This record gives sequence, structure tokens and C-alpha cells, in this order.
Amino acid sequence: QGEKHSIFDERAAAAAEASGGVTALTRMLLGAGPPDAKRRATLALANVVRGQWRSVYNSGGFGALLVALNVGTDAVQQEVSRCIAELAADPTHRRALLSDVASVASIVGILTADNAATQQCAADAVLAFAEEAAAREVLYGIGLVAQLIRLLTAQAEGAAALRDEARVSLLGTLAHFASDPRYCDTLRIAMAPLAESLSSRHPVVARNAARAVACLAQSEANVEALNAVGVVLRLAELLPSPDATTQECAVLALAKLKPPPSLAPRFLASGWLLSLVALLEHTDLDVQVAAAAVLGELCAEAAFREAVLRDGDGALGTVVELLAGGQPHCTLAALRTLRAMGGAA
Repeated sequence: QGEKHSIFDERAAAAAEASGGVTALTRMLLGAGPPDAKRRATLALANVVRGQWRSVYNSGGFGALLVALNVGTDAVQQEVSRCIAELAADPTHRRALLSDVASVASIVGILTADNAATQQCAADAVLAFAEEAAAREVLYGIGLVAQLIRLLTAQAEGAAALRDEARVSLLGTLAHFASDPRYCDTLRIAMAPLAESLSSRHPVVARNAARAVACLAQSEANVEALNAVGVVLRLAELLPSPDATTQECAVLALAKLKPPPSLAPRFLASGWLLSLVALLEHTDLDVQVAAAAVLGELCAEAAFREAVLRDGDGALGTVVELLAGGQPHCTLAALRTLRAMGGAA
């Protein structure tokens, strides 16, 4: 009955749902009927559930949602994709979906949707999937990384351009892959778009790009390629960021990339030295060590070294305190930095 007429009021919709209308219409979606019948059933379901597609999921699982997504109008696609993103954020439902690779591939396919809201929901769902190691294996196997790169590097403009909110989720997904030792050394294709994203005016885009670069930089195999795409200065520009996570990721990556002394004048002129000195007093020892390591690299340049040692900068005393901390990696970093401060060859 639901497919023959639209249901326009809440009372009628509630009555249709109570009488088993959602279950009956969901069966139509999952049946072997023609596409037109599935479209009509989807429209009827949209009128019954009023945006609450979880009831369709409860009746027919992700399969029913994916059919509705494929045959529905733009408005229906937005509602259904939003429901899928919400379910993907729940570990229990996410694992149920991951057992069906075809369904996961269908959701990844929605990343190219023309509708920005639908694309956003798909990006959020993929980001939720990528939180799990098992899911990353599935996503990598169906070519997700290559699709992310195509989206991040697309030259579309206007309404067709990738929105910053979707870019945030896609970069967050890349950061999850970069943090996984299985894939960290396979992401050179991602380095150029990550470098460009570091300069984004959107703070969370820059933060997620910095997270990904920091993870990639932990592998010695990636250092040369990261330097080649020019990430060092872009990371340095993030050192004064008001966002603590962005600062931390930037300095951790810089410590691995070892900025050359030739960049020391740029660090001085841009005020990045002050940010490094401030990070020497960070509550996280790894961040302190990273800041000390970057200072040590740059102190090979005489003018920079003199600026660090100048009264008021506070760097020397903080590095000495780091040396006295007793942690082996802290001691080593502090010794190297003090040696550089002293102008030793």
C-alpha cells in the first residue's frame, strides 16, 4: 500500500510503520523486482521513515540502505548516506558492514557523488572505517588510497570542488593509513597533496595533513620523498599554530626531516625560533625532544646559534633541564643540541 501513494503527515506515517509498512517496503528493496519498483518503494519508505532510516537498516541491514542509496533522489541519498555514516561510527555496526566487501566498495564509490552532502557522509563513513586495522586492509584492497588522491588533487571549481569538510575526513583517513606500518611506506603518491594541504587556511585540514606527514616521517624510507615535495617550510609555518595538535605534529615531523642549516635565517625571520623554544617546555617528552632536535639541526648556522644563546631566549637552560631528565632519548637529543649550540663541528 505504501508504494501506491505518498504519506504526507506524521500520523499516517506512524500508522504505516506500526502496521509493518517499513518491513514490507524493505522486502521490495531487497527483492528481485525491476528498478522502477525499487524507486517507488524507496520514495514510499522516505515518506514513512521521515529521515529515520535506522528502521530500514533494522529490517534489511546495510543491503537495504545501499539499494535505497542507489535508486533514491538526491534528498533520499543525503538521508541514507547520513544514516550509513552514523552506523559506521558505531564499532558494532561498522564490523557488521566490514564483513561485506561489496557493501564497503559501494560506500567508497559514493565518495565521487555530485551531491556535496552525500559525499560528505561517505567521507565520514570511510574515516570511521579507517580507524580499525582490519578495515584498512579491506579499504586498501579495493583501491581506496588511489581514489582519495584523485579526489584531493581534482581541479574542479565551484559547486563541483571538494569541500573543506570532506577534505578533513579524507585527510584523516590518509593519516590512519600513514600510522599503519603496513602502509606507511606505500603512500608516496599521497605526499604532494599532503604537502599542499599543509598550507590550507582551514585549520583542521592543515592539522590532519600534519598528522599524516608526521606519521610518514617516522619511516626513514619516506624522508627523502617528503623533503622533495617541500614539506619542511610548510610544517615550519604551522609551528606558531594555536592548535596544539597541529604544533605537535609539525615539530615531530620536522625532527625526522632534519631541516638544513640553510633554512635557519628563514626560521629567524619568521619567528619560528620562538615557537621551537616554547615547545621545549611541552608536557610531552617526545615533543620536547623533537623541538631540541630541530634546534640542534639549525644551530649549525652561526646567526641562528647566536640567537638561541642570546639572553632571554631561554633555550639553553631548557635543553640543560632536558639533559638532566634521565630519559635516554632525551639525554641524547639534549647532548646533540648542546653540541650544536657550542658550534662543534
